[in-house]
Amino acid sequence: MKSLLELIRVSLNESEQRLVLRALKQDPVVWKSLQEASLIGTMVEVQRSTRAFWMPGNLALRLFVPGPAITNDLSLNGIFEEEAHRREGVTLLGRVERGYKPSNLREAALVALELLHRSQESPWERVFSNAQFELDPERWNTPLVCLWAYLEDPRPLLEFLTTLPEPLS
Repeated sequence: MKSLLELIRVSLNESEQRLVLRALKQDPVVWKSLQEASLIGTMVEVQRSTRAFWMPGNLALRLFVPGPAITNDLSLNGIFEEEAHRREGVTLLGRVERGYKPSNLREAALVALELLHRSQESPWERVFSNAQFELDPERWNTPLVCLWAYLEDPRPLLEFLTTLPEPLS
């Protein structure tokens, strides 16, 4: 099995490699998950890809829908249709709202997918009504990093995030 670095090397040019590696290392949960064989094993057929392939949310999709050529729409719809994934996402989101920090990329992606699902029915203010960002905002980092890959237009989410209070010290 190829290492993560080898996969990045064969799929991106040199400047993109540095950019992607720096970005992936920013989130400890993402970086740790990328070291695990279960995720790397889903990427063995990677040849040439874009930087978007290496977005944490898109990488997480491969944990649910492995394959060489998945698209976001197909994968997101397929995951939403899986009742077990939906229930797990709802449960995990409730836990994160109460202070739990996702321990791996799969958990973070399920939370992100549930957030996305709720955002299709309600504005971000209502989606995050129980978030309590000011108490421990770091627990939301990885789910938000995953969510970014699933949004057609991230501006409404960014606008909402800029209205949040500063974390309590």
